[in-house]
Amino acid sequence: MSYRSIFDAKIPTVDAYLVFDFSADLVPGETITSAITSGLVYSGAETLPPSLSDGGHTVSGGQVTQVAQGGLAGVSYNLTCVAQTSAGHALVRQGYLVVKDLGT
Repeated sequence: MSYRSIFDAKIPTVDAYLVFDFSADLVPGETITSAITSGLVYSGAETLPPSLSDGGHTVSGGQVTQVAQGGLAGVSYNLTCVAQTSAGHALVRQGYLVVKDLGT
């Protein structure tokens, strides 16, 4: 099973809704109780911290949806989501997001 996703590219002025799916890792009755997401520049010309600001996230069932705002065109980000479960497990998913100019 892959623990990394490649999200659809976004443009800087439009929010992206990134879904981290933990459903396959939850046992019956186990739920996600909290989640923390973070991002780092994977490639491109941007200094840390990344300009991809945290638009907040929601938890629904076995999925965490993170809102990604902004970002710099030409930069790829490596995003990580750590979900804590009702059984005391910490589950991790990563994904890559490319920000590009409209029309490219």
